[in-house]
Amino acid sequence: RPDPTISQYHEEEGAMFQNMKLGQKIAAGFSSLIIIALLLGGLAVISMKSVQSGTDKLATELIPCSTLTNNVKSNLMMAMYGIRGYVYTEDPQYLNESKEYISAVKSNVVDAKSLVETKKNLKGHSSSIAEIEKLIADYDNLLIESEKVVNQGKENLTNLAGLGEVFNQEMHNYLTNMSEEFDKEVNTGAGKTKLKERMQKIAAANSIIESVKDMRMTVWKAKAQRSTELINENTTVFDDFKVKLASLRSITRQERNIKQIETCQKALDDYLVGMLALRDSWAALDANTAKRREIQTTVSTTSETLCT
Repeated sequence: RPDPTISQYHEEEGAMFQNMKLGQKIAAGFSSLIIIALLLGGLAVISMKSVQSGTDKLATELIPCSTLTNNVKSNLMMAMYGIRGYVYTEDPQYLNESKEYISAVKSNVVDAKSLVETKKNLKGHSSSIAEIEKLIADYDNLLIESEKVVNQGKENLTNLAGLGEVFNQEMHNYLTNMSEEFDKEVNTGAGKTKLKERMQKIAAANSIIESVKDMRMTVWKAKAQRSTELINENTTVFDDFKVKLASLRSITRQERNIKQIETCQKALDDYLVGMLALRDSWAALDANTAKRREIQTTVSTTSETLCT
């Protein structure tokens, strides 16, 4: 049942409206429309201001920020391809390209830092920019380190080639001496025992030369494949070389020939050291590659948070 008080109020209100003149009713109606129009207009202005604010943020903050972060990621990706090509081919062109892309990344980060510092909605990302700057500096240092390691590896290969030539020259000199002595002994009618010993020396020298040649070919094969496993397997033959050279020295009597054998042994000892250094340089490059990949992943992840 309706509340008597409320019912009475509505009856009075209706009676009052009925008692109003036509002009007053029209004026009240127009006034109501004007009030409604003003309210709707106010809401529209507020809504447009909100849209304008969002558009300004999109145009002056989010889009520039997104462009810069995409440039950071793409330039860093290209730098990665460049240094990877350099590590495997040792072609300085790839290194120079990688350095150019890193310079572009640094420029992108400077622009992003300026944007973050000047836009109030992005100021909370200053720590992320600082982190990216540090990571890019670390990446740049890894490029420098990789260049040094590659150059050391090239120097090692040059030294190995030189040591191989020293061995070959001395061993062939020894072989030449043995062949000349063999001819003399044949011409002078030396005994079978002496001729047999001379032939034994010649056979031993030829065997060592062939074995060392195979070892050196394995090193170049390992270089082509960047295989530390092949290098590790190759180290086992050096003990055999030492045994064979010691055996040859035990039946060699001429001082010049003994010195040739000693020079060959020294060359092989140094070759082993250089070969292991080459292997270690590849391991260092692989470690650097893993660090660069980790930095790239972190930079990419951090960059994606800047524009949120």
